[in-house]
Amino acid sequence: MLKQYALLIVLFLINSEVSAYDWGKCSSISPRMHWPFLSGRAAYAPLVHSVSFPVGTPQRNALENSFSRLSVNPAKIDFSLGAPTTSLLDNAFNGKNEVWFGNPGNNIHASTKRNTFYDITNTGDCFLIEADIIFNKAFKDNGEYEWSIAKNQLGIFGGAKASFQAIAMHETAHAAGANHEHQTPNLMGLSHGGLRSAGKRNSAFLIPGQYSTDINQKIALPFIGCDLAKGFSDVYQLDMTKKEDISVSPWKLDGQENDGLGDPYSLHRRKQLVMNAAGTAEMPRIITSADPDDLRKDPVYKVPKGSTINLNFMYDNAGRTNQPAVKRNFYLSTDDNLSPDDKLLPAASATLAIPLGAPTVIKTPVVIPASTLAGKYWLFIKLDPNNDITESNNLNNATYAVIQVS
Repeated sequence: MLKQYALLIVLFLINSEVSAYDWGKCSSISPRMHWPFLSGRAAYAPLVHSVSFPVGTPQRNALENSFSRLSVNPAKIDFSLGAPTTSLLDNAFNGKNEVWFGNPGNNIHASTKRNTFYDITNTGDCFLIEADIIFNKAFKDNGEYEWSIAKNQLGIFGGAKASFQAIAMHETAHAAGANHEHQTPNLMGLSHGGLRSAGKRNSAFLIPGQYSTDINQKIALPFIGCDLAKGFSDVYQLDMTKKEDISVSPWKLDGQENDGLGDPYSLHRRKQLVMNAAGTAEMPRIITSADPDDLRKDPVYKVPKGSTINLNFMYDNAGRTNQPAVKRNFYLSTDDNLSPDDKLLPAASATLAIPLGAPTVIKTPVVIPASTLAGKYWLFIKLDPNNDITESNNLNNATYAVIQVS
């Protein structure tokens, strides 16, 4: 039986405001909730249940990687793991920040429980005073989490497991004050690899976040995204010592679903990556599975040689500054490994602007050379190919669309 993979966040005295990102508040008139600043910085470093996350185990390494990846945000907040604890952590709100495997309830992957203090009489500020993250022990015991970032293991790419690192990053952002987001593709929304049938979405493999893949397409890396990065910067102040982070991905907004508590989140999917010369219609697809709309499979588009097509990707800036002229290259490859001998294609625009604040979807005309032999190809895009921008993460600078040239 397929499980409903959803996420629950238990909120106490919290209201949300509508903006590009969604952030928790103590009341409708309070500032956004945040951890207090000490020596000019905020931090979240929960105690780690040593029985749940023994040092050196895959689950511990995955948790460490998730916190490290979230720490590259452009703001003055740091995420790290605190001291180990052997206490049996069955109860939240004991005055300590903690993370453990237990029973978050309702057959879900994890929940984050936040407690706040509304300082009405003094500063009028809304402080986080405790945040606990509980992952589902039954899911762990059943082997349903994937600890690594191996692409072929994840449900959203055709595998059978849930990305623990994406879930952990999503929940840790909750612990910093972020709520679910439903207006743009975002780490606080959901990516899914379920199937659509008769117009209905099968909610198996509903996993938080959006993903980038490296140039060899063997890994799937959850990333913060510009919307959440903007939230961190607004709430915790921009840190000009942090590095930049631009990215490109094939994900787009695909509606929203409710988490059951009135906190809707965005849904993402791959859609219409290769369009006609006018950019008005999707090129025909080759059906590669019994379900013509299997969201876990790379769509393969039929493209005549010598034709002009529009590549429809999403560009994201989760760094410190607007990027007015990012260089990008397009390549034609005979396999899913971008290598130096792949053919560089002429494109209508060699650079593009990637601003802060919201993802940008741009259609770019690309010509498939008339000399191209018939066959299957991977059309890669790579941002900043000469590494002119100093980034915290270069692995999310490339992605692809698959075409069948005739």
